[in-house]
Amino acid sequence: MPMTPPAASVIAENAPETVADGLKVSLKELTWHFVRNSVTDILTATEDEIVEALKLIWKRLKLVMRHSGAVT
Repeated sequence: MPMTPPAASVIAENAPETVADGLKVSLKELTWHFVRNSVTDILTATEDEIVEALKLIWKRLKLVMRHSGAVT
């Protein structure tokens, strides 16, 4: 699901809890620079969508992967 474009300033909140902990990051000064200058779209995945993707990858490909890999 597409999100609205990033705000014009740093959002220094803690990263949310997620099963895809490899993608867990807070938006701070360093990361905000790259987001502001390079990112044109942000896509999101729910926890349920991530788990369903893992199940599909296992059923079809017989691969075990980390939750973060299933997001991509």
